[in-house]
Amino acid sequence: MRLISFLFVLLLTSPASAHWKCTGEDRCHDFQQCNWDGQLTWCSKASSSAISFGLKFADGLNFAGGYDVFVEWAYEDAQGEWIELHDQGYALVDGVKTKFWNTDPDCIEFEATDQNPSFGFGECSSGKLANLFNCSLPPYDFNVLRKGDQDDKDWVAIRQGTYSERYTDATFTTEGSGVCRKAIWSFEHNGPMSISTLGCYGEVIPPEDAVGEIWMELNKIKPRLYSFCF
Repeated sequence: MRLISFLFVLLLTSPASAHWKCTGEDRCHDFQQCNWDGQLTWCSKASSSAISFGLKFADGLNFAGGYDVFVEWAYEDAQGEWIELHDQGYALVDGVKTKFWNTDPDCIEFEATDQNPSFGFGECSSGKLANLFNCSLPPYDFNVLRKGDQDDKDWVAIRQGTYSERYTDATFTTEGSGVCRKAIWSFEHNGPMSISTLGCYGEVIPPEDAVGEIWMELNKIKPRLYSFCF
């Protein structure tokens, strides 16, 4: 029910441009600031059902030579069971499970896969979307996102289970050099936090499946809390 409500609101509130492709259909909407492979272009979104839709991207001003993708928020598996993907932050794009994000307030943007580049529809900004780093410490999952080559405009997407997701600006720095160099992103989430790649380590050996570190400042009295993340 939440998925259907989300899509219904999206259809009603999506900002539409002048009709350059849609011809009056109730489930078709035009957008002037879509993003295909980092470049802003026009696109049309046509919904075939409450859980699926097609996107047609123009190649510059040439609609006939553009690009098509088909997106499904849920699918029926071989056993006839419906698998819901939206609340986990995924969709099927041309049959490939693909991560999506609300990178801009009115833009739904999908990560690149082997089949498609990154793309988005709505009121998007330019630049290719890249997921630089993923680090989990249950119940939280952290993803560092960047558009283009602007390392001063990174975000951290913070997901708590399937119940909430928020975005916060992150400051990017590095520490060490060579093979010991590690990337660090500092941000605010109920207080100062940072996540980083592993770099080199000394007396404390990380678990075999660790991919990074998390630092949290609990309050002014207690020291910072440190943990590996996976």
